Formats: sequence, C-alpha cells, structure tokens
Amino acid sequence: MLRSMYAAFAEREFGAELLLRGELLNLLALIVRELTTTGGKSLCPPRSERVGQAIRWMETHYRSPIQLHDIASSVHLSPSRFRELFKEETRNEAVHGEGWTEWELVRRATPRFPGHEQPKVPLWGYLDESKPETAERQIAHTAEYGIDTFIYDWYWYEDGPFLNRALEEGFLKASNNDPLKFSLMWANHDWINIFPYKRGMDHTLLHSGQVSLPAFEAASDYMIERYFCHPSYWRVNGGLR
Repeated sequence: MLRSMYAAFAEREFGAELLLRGELLNLLALIVRELTTTGGKSLCPPRSERVGQAIRWMETHYRSPIQLHDIASSVHLSPSRFRELFKEETRNEAVHGEGWTEWELVRRATPRFPGHEQPKVPLWGYLDESKPETAERQIAHTAEYGIDTFIYDWYWYEDGPFLNRALEEGFLKASNNDPLKFSLMWANHDWINIFPYKRGMDHTLLHSGQVSLPAFEAASDYMIERYFCHPSYWRVNGGLR
C-alpha cells in the first residue's frame, strides 16, 4: 500500500491525488481496526453497538473524505459524545478482554473456607447501570426508604471521562429521577490493575490520577456544563455539594 502511494506521489499522474486520498483512508481504516481488536477479537463489548456500527461505516466509506463529525453522525451522536464513547468502550476491554465488567469479579468469587458462601448472586441479577430502566428501578426502591440523593463516583483521567454512563445514560435519562438529587465524588485516584488483586502481584498503573492543568480545566468545564447547571444537582443553602 505504501509503495503504491509513493509511486502515485512520485509520478504525479492525472488522478494521483484521488488515489492517494483513497489509500490514506484505507490505511486509516486498517489502523482503527487494529487499535480496536486484539487477537482477532473486537475490543468493543456487545453493548457498544454504536462503536461497532461506526467502525463498519468507516470500512464502507474509507475511499471518501471522512471527518469525525461524519463518523459520529452515522451513529446519531455528536462528535464530542462519540469521542467519549469510543474511549469508554475500549478502555477496560483493552486490558481485560471483550465484554469485561467488574461483575466478572463477583461471578468468579470462590469459597475460601468452610461456610464461605461464594459466589453471591445479586438479588436483581447482574444489571447494566447505564440503562435508564435500571436507574428507574433503583430510584423507585430507594425512595421507599427515604433516600433522596445519589452520590456518584466520578472519574476523569488525562484523556477524558471514565465510568460515567451510569449517571449520564442511566440516572439522568430515567423517567422518575425528579424526586432525587445527585452529586459527584471525584475519584481522582490512580487506576491500577487489581481486578482481581492477588498477593504479591504488582500494582500495574493503568491511568494516573494526576492530570495536567488543561485536563483539569476540561473536566471542570464538563462538570459545569453537564451537571452543575442541572436542576437535580444537589445543593445545600444554594451552594454546590
């Protein structure tokens, strides 16, 4: 591919520019495929159908000029939201494999001593907290017992948000979230590979909790725009919590 691109550039024949453009886009599609697969398996879990659709769209249109907003539009998302989703959907899978979630730790628990009942199966099953129907069930149940506020662990690393779908796609899209408030607890700690941790295992650093000033400013803007102005954000005496 590179040889044909160089030959087209060197000869500068009629149509060479179109040929170069097509080959460059073909190369881009190959790179995207390589970055989103491992061992021939997709890094995108089944729930990430939009990411899969976007990759298939690029494979079909690689010979045409492609920009981020074109890819995002193909799956009915804004460019910024598609960028976030792509990062979210491939971060854990790149380390642990396709479709991995922390529920795997619960499923794989084993008894360690007599009477140790493991694994424990959740009463409601292994729910996906990014679904509004999950949040609606949680809200209805907690409201019965006088709970009026949810506090969400919130992650933002150098390359953007992480594990925010339970809040943004679950709680904030739930049809019954009006009575409840929500707030953030910024979990700005290192993300280390302890899933699961075994005695003597190194704490492999996956993402540093320390971020640059531009990343901090981007996180602050994101919180102000997405959360602090929301009518359900928890306030005490008019101030943010």
